[in-house]
Amino acid sequence: MDPFHTWAIEQIALAVDVSTAVVGPVALAEFLVGCDGNDASLSKLQAWGLIFVPLQPKVSVLAAQAFKSYLARLPEADRARRRRIPLPDFFIAAHAFLDDAPLVLTDLRHFQTYFPELRLIRPLSGN
Repeated sequence: MDPFHTWAIEQIALAVDVSTAVVGPVALAEFLVGCDGNDASLSKLQAWGLIFVPLQPKVSVLAAQAFKSYLARLPEADRARRRRIPLPDFFIAAHAFLDDAPLVLTDLRHFQTYFPELRLIRPLSGN
């Protein structure tokens, strides 16, 4: 099990207790890959108090812009090998950014570079 799993669950529970916790379709799909991926998994998330929200078209625009910036920073040889489809992280970050919602995560790969104003909740961050 991921060493941060318990921490992430605690952060989500705290968000539900204090305010609202939402999950978009891309993050939901990533979650479902890591578990049974069935209706029981959806029911479990709903029982936690998570609210499912759709992606707005503007999320795709922002994710594409960030992904293009990411590709431009790669060495040219790497650009040719990279997919031209934005990574899920870019959709998740763009969605949180446009909703002005903090994002619970343990991996900062693209978030700080391409979404510097995004509020991040991560281990040992003091958030």
